[in-house]
Order: sequence, then C-alpha cells, then structure tokens
Amino acid sequence: MQRKIFISYSRKNLTKVLAIKEEIEQATNVECWIDLEDIESGKSSFTVAIVDAINACPIFLFMLTEDSQVSENAKKELDFAYKKQKEDQKHVVIVYIEECKMNDYFSFEYQKADTIDWLKSEQKEKLIKHLKLWLQETNDPGSASFLLGNDYYYGINGKQKDESEAVFLYRLAAREGYREALFCLGNCYKYGRGVPQNYSRAKDWYEQAAQLGHPEAQYNLGRCYKKGFGTSVNYSEAFAWFLKSAEQGYVLAQNNVGVCYEEGIGAPVNLAKAIKWYCLADEQGDEYAHEALIRLGAISK
Repeated sequence: MQRKIFISYSRKNLTKVLAIKEEIEQATNVECWIDLEDIESGKSSFTVAIVDAINACPIFLFMLTEDSQVSENAKKELDFAYKKQKEDQKHVVIVYIEECKMNDYFSFEYQKADTIDWLKSEQKEKLIKHLKLWLQETNDPGSASFLLGNDYYYGINGKQKDESEAVFLYRLAAREGYREALFCLGNCYKYGRGVPQNYSRAKDWYEQAAQLGHPEAQYNLGRCYKKGFGTSVNYSEAFAWFLKSAEQGYVLAQNNVGVCYEEGIGAPVNLAKAIKWYCLADEQGDEYAHEALIRLGAISK
C-alpha cells in the first residue's frame, strides 16, 4: 500500500490512534504515516522526515484529544499542514477521537478547519467516504468528486437527492481545476441550488470555467456581462465571450453573436457576419436564428 494519509497525534493516545489507523487503512487500502521508525524524536533528522512525510501526503488528519492539544510536536505538525493546505491543495481534517473541547488556541487558529467527530458513526462514515474520494482524485483529479456530485444533485445511481452535498463535492473537484465542476458551481449559485442564490458568485465560477475553455461557461459569462448579472453591464466583454463560445460550436452563443452583429452590441453592425453566425446556429436547429435569417431575407419561409 502507498502512504498518502499523515496522522498527527499525541503518543499518550497511541493505542486508540492505532485502532483508528487500522480501520482507515482497511477501508481505503492506503497505508497511513503514523510513526517514523529508527528516527529519534527531537533530532534534526526526525524533523526533516516529518516535513517530508507531510509534504508527500495529500491528506493530513489531526487526532484531537485533550493531550494532542497541548503536544507541541503535534501542534507544529498541524500548523505546518494547515499553512500548506491552500498552496498545495492538501486536505486537512481535525478528527475528534474523544469527548473534549478545543482549547482557546485551537478555537482561534482553526475555527474554519474541517472537523469530524469519529465517535459519531455517521460522521465517521462521511470521513471514510471523503478519504476515498480524495485518494481517487490523486490519480484522476476532480472526476470522482464531480461524478458523485452529479449523483447527489440529480438523485441518481442510488443516491438521495441532496444539492448541498452536491455543492460540497463540486467544490472538491473545482479545487483540482475540474472545469465542469466550476461550471456547475456557477449554475448552483445562479439558481440557488444547494447554496443561497448569488449572481456575483455565479459569475466568478463561470469565469473560472470559461478561462479553461468551457464553451457553455463562456456563453453564461457573456450573459452575465450583457445583462449585468453579478457584474456591471459590459457589451464588449459580453461579445468577446459569446464569440469564444460560438467558435467552439455552442449554438446559443452562435445565435447571440449573430444578434450582436445585427444590433451592434459590443461590436460594429455587420449584417454579413450576423447572417454567417445565424446560419451556423440554424444548422444546429436554433429557431431564433432561423427566424432571424427569414427577417433579414437570407432565406425564405
């Protein structure tokens, strides 16, 4: 098994942590870093090995107990992993393995950290599920989370419809730059599915997907600029994104490029170009483009 999960803990809790380690390894078929053999604690070689291990593992689990909160070594490991979380897209989770409360330091420093209560069966199952997803993404970034997100969004493949869970999974995929997930998050914020409706956030997600060449996101971003959804109206930007999408064959964008050229929206009026783009959209069965061609006398009824 390959080591991809780093477990940070207090040695006073070793017996309990070893049992959790074994359960995680059986569920994920991945070996966890938990102890470094033949390296004396406190030596520089030990610190280097710990840093290398945390860097090498995409997942960091901190076993939270009264003892681990006052363990200087454990706190240093968590501090290091938490700072690496954003730059390396590392998954850091604080796992309660006994009934306790975060002390003042932890409550302040890690108030936004992901937390799981291992003592609650439903939360333990959730962590195992997410561990499997995160591990799968190390081989195929984003796709596993995205596909499972679709299952929850649409309530298919044996999953009960849960738009909030879908958003969570889309976010995981988006962190890996999975452009379809970025686009879906745009839709979720646009329509208020699983999150409060927010046109500004929708526009931001569409823009990230559009920058990666997603044709439907490019079209939707053009609509944001044309209608002022989540941003100021900017016809030049609208036209530019419609054109990028149209050039990839997205039919709604092709029709909108035709409209822009016909009406001078973000581009000079050019009926020849308008007809060209209406024809392309018409070939894909766009009724509005077909009516436009009749109106402009390019085709007969």
